[in-house]
Amino acid sequence: MRFYTGVPAAERDARWHDFWSRKTRALKTEGVYVFTRPLRYSTQEIVIAGDAVQRIVVAQEKGIDVRIAIDIVSMARRGEYTSRLSSARIRICRRSRTRFAP
Repeated sequence: MRFYTGVPAAERDARWHDFWSRKTRALKTEGVYVFTRPLRYSTQEIVIAGDAVQRIVVAQEKGIDVRIAIDIVSMARRGEYTSRLSSARIRICRRSRTRFAP
């Protein structure tokens, strides 16, 4: 099994950083392959109540989808398959090896 997730920075959100640190550590002890990346933060403006503008900080996972894609292609080329990548809510069906061959 593989698990992919972004992890909040401890300085920005200590509670969720600690939660994901404990969760990924527990998964690793169970033999799960865990891939984490730090969340990236950006400031965005949103319009509220007519013309009022408010600035908010938004956290985004960056690079998780690329890592999943790389792993899917690599596993397919090696003839390894998985039925589910649950953290990304992607379902991969078993296919013949020739289906993935270049």
